[in-house]
Amino acid sequence: MTLCTDRPASRRDEQTIPRMRLGSLLVITLVSVATLIFLTWAFDADLVDDSYIFLRYAWNIAEGHGAVFNIGERVEGYSSPLWTFMLGAAGLAFKDLETLAFVLSLCCGGAVIALLLWALNNGATTRARAESSSAAHTTGGIGVWEAVVLGIGLASSPVVVFWSGSGMDAPLFLLLITASLLSILKDRDTNALSIRTVVLLTLATFTRSEGVIIAAYAGAFFLWERRSIRMLLWYAVAIVAMLLVRHQYYGAWVPNTYHAKVTFDLMRRLTDGATYIGLVLRTNGLLLLMLAVVLLIAWRRRTLARVPILFLGGWIALWCSYVLYVGGDNFAAFRFLLPTLPAWFLLIAWGWMSVRDQLPPVARLSCMAGLLVAFSISHVSTYRSQAPHYLGDVKLARSWSKVGRWLKLNTAPDNVIATIVPGALGYHSHRPMIDMLGLTDRSVGLHGKVYPHAAHGHARYNTDYVFERDPDIVLYHSSGRFTEPVYMDPARIGLPWGYALFDFVTDPRCVERYAYVSARLDDGTMVEMLEKRVTTADSIARVDHLPR
Repeated sequence: MTLCTDRPASRRDEQTIPRMRLGSLLVITLVSVATLIFLTWAFDADLVDDSYIFLRYAWNIAEGHGAVFNIGERVEGYSSPLWTFMLGAAGLAFKDLETLAFVLSLCCGGAVIALLLWALNNGATTRARAESSSAAHTTGGIGVWEAVVLGIGLASSPVVVFWSGSGMDAPLFLLLITASLLSILKDRDTNALSIRTVVLLTLATFTRSEGVIIAAYAGAFFLWERRSIRMLLWYAVAIVAMLLVRHQYYGAWVPNTYHAKVTFDLMRRLTDGATYIGLVLRTNGLLLLMLAVVLLIAWRRRTLARVPILFLGGWIALWCSYVLYVGGDNFAAFRFLLPTLPAWFLLIAWGWMSVRDQLPPVARLSCMAGLLVAFSISHVSTYRSQAPHYLGDVKLARSWSKVGRWLKLNTAPDNVIATIVPGALGYHSHRPMIDMLGLTDRSVGLHGKVYPHAAHGHARYNTDYVFERDPDIVLYHSSGRFTEPVYMDPARIGLPWGYALFDFVTDPRCVERYAYVSARLDDGTMVEMLEKRVTTADSIARVDHLPR
């Protein structure tokens, strides 16, 4: 079969297309996946704090409490239903959800590599019609060393390495987007969407709501075909069913995370989105330039399958438009642009295979060397710019994990804890949590005010509501990180990230009801918090006080 043709391939065409042997493909795939695993270990990629929000929901599902963050409070504070319920179902058999999430996300990353290499080997024919002729030109299939370079190049991509070890839903969504793109291209053989594609599009949408974007794109691609319309109706039925179940269980049509994160005006979002995309372009500029050169050569020589190339380019443009609209992402390592990665990979691979046999030997070697240099510079630049931020997030999650375990040992089971970092704290403490930023709290996420200068995902706050909830402890996000107290002076709280906490601690009601306390953990780092002056004074091992 072919995945990138301008017309369905005949049986004769397929028989003359050279392919790697299955054994060679398997070895290259294993080497590439092993590279991913090694780099994940070498760079110490691990779970981030938002990963633990999934884990707390999954733990409650496995324990029979339902898909809730706090027992008895039905709020959809996760962004991926499919990932959450996968973890919850697996949690029935495996209680170590941290390791489970890490392994599953790493498997998804490895599956993306395997799927793309398989696609290149089984659909590596670029058959393009000349503009003035209906004749097709067929190039050779992918070579062994080309597959090695492309496989290891993909496996060593910083965005693949970091997010494959994150325990987040991003690798699963990437896998389903990759499979969907390849399935749509395969459907061009019959000029109609297949049930396989509809199932993949449905799973992608169940993973993240943004799956409707690729579903709409696929629908536009096959809009003229009656059978495709029928297939899309089945997709629509599945999505409507999901929405009805969501509304029945949570009382809302969209996840609470939407209200908590999409907070700024359009111009602010467009500006931030343009900055986000601009950073990606600057980091990968040389690689994109080499890709443009290769595609231009192939286009001018009429050796390029234009419809698939335009389809993949259109997907990149559509998804980047969405990223521009929502204002980019708060996480490092370009998480929001992961869904475009398979399209970029296929463009590079198919572009190269379209021109290599048309170039003189010297030009071919020069072009390949340029691509290798561009790959290397792109990866190194991304690692240098993004690794400190991503690994900093990993370190924060580990710090808050040990604080969560300390809270479990040193607080009462019914103590309510308010914080702006509820993930690892909530998962390890098993205490009722108030998310002061609103991801897992409907009152903050839906009805909270917006601090206009906040970082993305950190703008919501509802101080009056938090006082009404009367938490026993208000935990500072400095906990577990420093060996000396940091926030005895509230003015030191960073407003872009912690305005919700700042507004609470500077409210006159705070000093009346709460006292600052700190405790030292076994590793010498401090836990900083406000404790209610009456109810929990005897339950905290105090080390230092801020005078009343």
